[in-house]
Amino acid sequence: EEEEEEEEEEEEEEEEEEEEEEEEE
Repeated sequence: EEEEEEEEEEEEEEEEEEEEEEEEE
């Protein structure tokens, strides 16, 4: 279960990065 939580956190971070990139463009 712990591993799944870590994966979710990583996915969230990736989404945030994508949003930032879009804003820059």
